[in-house]
Amino acid sequence: MKKVLVSVVALFTVCAFGLSAQAGVIDDKCVKCHKAEKAVDKIAAKGNIKDGEGMLKAVRGGSKAGLHKNLTDEDIKASAAELKAPAKKKKAAEGC
Repeated sequence: MKKVLVSVVALFTVCAFGLSAQAGVIDDKCVKCHKAEKAVDKIAAKGNIKDGEGMLKAVRGGSKAGLHKNLTDEDIKASAAELKAPAKKKKAAEGC
């Protein structure tokens, strides 16, 4: 019984890591520093950033450009594309 339990826990752990890897490398790079009030979506809304080129210009020409020098242009544009993706809404359960 103990071996079965350990195997099930190991399987769930592997699945969890697989799902988190699919969440996106860009998110991992940004979320490491951009949390709460400094979240990328809030900064983009405040700066009226609408597309990848706007994000690239803001990051490369901004006051914090030195902190973002390890990001490629593709990373920055992908981050802007993720912001534009519509959030999935959960449907309310019927009969509640």
